[in-house]
Amino acid sequence: MISRYKKHNFFTIKKIQKRGIGVILYAFSNLSNPLFNIILSTILIKKISISFWGEYVAILLLANLFIIILGWGNKEFLLREFSRNPSKININWQTNLIQRFLLCFILIIFLYFFFDYSRQRVLLIVLFILSSFLYKSFEVLVLFKKAFLFSTILEITGYIFLIGMITLFSSEKFSIDLLLLLMVTMMIFKCMGTLWYFRFDIFPLKYSYNFFSSRNTLLLALPFFLPSLVGLIQAKIDLYCSIYFLSKYQVGEYQVYMNLLSIPHVAATYIIMPFIKNIYRLPIESINKIITRLSQIGIICSLPVILIIYIIIHKYYQFSFSIWMYVLGYLQLIPFFIYIFKIHLLFRFDQQKIIIWITLITALFGFIISILFIPYWKIEGAISANLLTQWLTLLFFVYSNRYIKSHE
Repeated sequence: MISRYKKHNFFTIKKIQKRGIGVILYAFSNLSNPLFNIILSTILIKKISISFWGEYVAILLLANLFIIILGWGNKEFLLREFSRNPSKININWQTNLIQRFLLCFILIIFLYFFFDYSRQRVLLIVLFILSSFLYKSFEVLVLFKKAFLFSTILEITGYIFLIGMITLFSSEKFSIDLLLLLMVTMMIFKCMGTLWYFRFDIFPLKYSYNFFSSRNTLLLALPFFLPSLVGLIQAKIDLYCSIYFLSKYQVGEYQVYMNLLSIPHVAATYIIMPFIKNIYRLPIESINKIITRLSQIGIICSLPVILIIYIIIHKYYQFSFSIWMYVLGYLQLIPFFIYIFKIHLLFRFDQQKIIIWITLITALFGFIISILFIPYWKIEGAISANLLTQWLTLLFFVYSNRYIKSHE
């Protein structure tokens, strides 16, 4: 009897360890992007200038907006489809990819006619968007198949390649177009690696594809796409406005600061992601206790986070921000830790429309505040607009508790 208990206990521990390693790898693979941006920004700022980084950030923000639109909520939508019908993973993945690819032509035309870039730069941006579009289409397979180790290794390898190539060129010969070319090369390399890894999941190709007889996955994925798009706009609206009102130098400084501030939020998101399914099972009272505990952790842990950011900014980047930037940054960190679980509670009750409305209203508020604050208070105006938007978002989600309580 004791032997059987020990055996059961051994397998339970192994299972917990395996799940814990998976959580860490998943969090790290997603954290690698903001962490890499810190390294890349440092290299380019020291190698060339902060203005160079600011110019690149403006292009990257534009490209990322297009990439989100082309993604069209495919990860969340396909996760549901894969779970419902695991035998049709390749068909669902291919159908969704082909239908989303049609959006590429619209965005390419928009980019060509509405942005004042050279033809060479437009071509490089388009190639970067398309390669990112394909690579991010594999994210759902990484998540569904729990291929976190492979994803982490591939991300790190790609970043090492890019940084290695950047160091080979002198600052006089280095340009934005060359950086974009290296980014495209890295994305193609990662696409090839991921395509090979998941070849048995996505092949054979569905040669007899008929667009008109297939389900309209764009329409079906719309409820998943809208929150992510509006969420991106709400989260980045201050940065988009900064590009218009601030100099390239100031944009570079502000992006570096906001990238550092985003790391605790990204880390928290991906650490709790594997446990989100418990929200659909636990009683509301238990979830409220978790929210309270997470809020306390956020308030306490944000203090050392701001201290670390201060050290990085002053010692690593050698920027000079006022003390108010760090006070505002600390206050900006807190709301997310409080409302992150409240968002998933609304998903539990199929109230995506409430999330969309809250995000839309706060995005509009953030836009208005940004265009009012940034011209007068520059970088401090931008962080103030972001701060007020975050706290307004928290107030809306706290108010949404009325709906949750009525369904307890």
